[in-house]
Amino acid sequence: MSPFRFFRMLLLRWHRRLGVVLLAFIVMLVVTGIAINHSASWGLDKSFVQQTWLLNYYGISEPELRSFRHQNEWLAQSGVTLYLNENDIGSCDGPLLGAVKQADDWLVLCEARLQMFNHQGARLDDISESLGLPPAVGAIAANGNNIYLQTSTATIQFDPTLLTFTALNNPIQDVDWADQAEAPLALRELWLSAHRGNGVNWERVLLDLHSGRLFGPVGVILTDIAAILLLLLALSGVWVWVSKPGRWR
Repeated sequence: MSPFRFFRMLLLRWHRRLGVVLLAFIVMLVVTGIAINHSASWGLDKSFVQQTWLLNYYGISEPELRSFRHQNEWLAQSGVTLYLNENDIGSCDGPLLGAVKQADDWLVLCEARLQMFNHQGARLDDISESLGLPPAVGAIAANGNNIYLQTSTATIQFDPTLLTFTALNNPIQDVDWADQAEAPLALRELWLSAHRGNGVNWERVLLDLHSGRLFGPVGVILTDIAAILLLLLALSGVWVWVSKPGRWR
């Protein structure tokens, strides 16, 4: 066998093997490429990932939910966002420590911050430690017309009308401090979806998969290698076709 024929047979053998190895990569490129090309008309740029495992992979972790109940109403925190039932009403940078309702107003205690909202969720006031809130307040309670705050050393009565804080000399009996309660599943899913649902759309996932970025730096390198092998596959295919004996007779 001549060296030329031997080289051609060797190239043909490896051309076939390379085609089999790259089959999955080629299919992935074709499918993701078509999907990306039609992402706007298919709505992929406006369809957001809901799968927990994929969102976790992108570093969008599930937030801790803290919720407090008054009859059939719920005041909750998802991430840093505050919700009154289904409605986004503001935020707390620190954890939500308690929420009580007096008359038609909500009093919401976050770390180093006391906020007041009306029954529609409009914020009426926002009191931080620099504006008079006693330091290290960890609990809140409503007892009739009275609002109480608890620190590690004292019980404090709060007047929502005058916005004054008065330390009490004697401990208060029969006070139910606001305690967390588990909200209905529909509300929990709504709060979680609002926090995570607009984080990553499917167009972004397809772009990352198409480029290999979905798998980090290693994925990008492997995609580059596969692209080079795909180029070699095309060149070897052309060479095998051109060098076939009798091709140019």
